[in-house]
Amino acid sequence: MGSMITLTAGDGHVLDAYVAEPSGNARASVIIIQEIFGLNEHMKAVTDKFAANGYLSVCPALFDRIEGGVE
Repeated sequence: MGSMITLTAGDGHVLDAYVAEPSGNARASVIIIQEIFGLNEHMKAVTDKFAANGYLSVCPALFDRIEGGVE
């Protein structure tokens, strides 16, 4: 359902994020904060579930500042 994008923080740091959009107009937007295990398949599934319920959902890979692709 969702896809990977890149975000740029205010200090110029670039990080990955997973974004999922609802099928119709978004009820609201939510930011999903990853667990200790990083931006893994479970967090993508959680983000997809919020989108399926009408929310524009974004889950940033917060560990990218230390090391990219942490799971």
